[in-house]
Amino acid sequence: MRYSRSINGRTKVMALIASGAVAIASCGGSPRTVLVPAPQQQPAPGHGSPQAAAAGYMTGYVKADDKMICEYVAPPQVGLCNFLVGGATYSLTPWRIGNSMVRGKEAIVVVVADSWCAGKGCLHNHDPNKGLPRQTGGFEHAFDAASNALPAVAVVQVSGQWYVALE
Repeated sequence: MRYSRSINGRTKVMALIASGAVAIASCGGSPRTVLVPAPQQQPAPGHGSPQAAAAGYMTGYVKADDKMICEYVAPPQVGLCNFLVGGATYSLTPWRIGNSMVRGKEAIVVVVADSWCAGKGCLHNHDPNKGLPRQTGGFEHAFDAASNALPAVAVVQVSGQWYVALE
């Protein structure tokens, strides 16, 4: 029994040291970047997750509903959204949410679609990882490069809600 107690005592000390190291490491550092696998089912449009915000944004394009598109854009950018989508013609053929990467209040959500057309220009994406960095360290560059169409949408959290970021 003594051996068990000494192991438990050592284990507790090691756990205490490890938790202290984690607490110190998490102070002042940048948020952790997490890869989120593609959802099994298409998320419903909403503001509760990056994927739901991207789903709402893309559903607006499917419905050719400018108001719905801009409802899922970050509030400070709604005026820009109205300017960009007003009167434009869009089409989006079968699409789904691919993989995502989240870092703190920023995310990149991949959109997989056969075709997304704006006017006469069309894009497509069949890779659920296209637009995501190969390593989590490349998140910032990939976030800045997200096109907000295909293949990837930049998403930000504002007042606890998720929205597409146009710039």
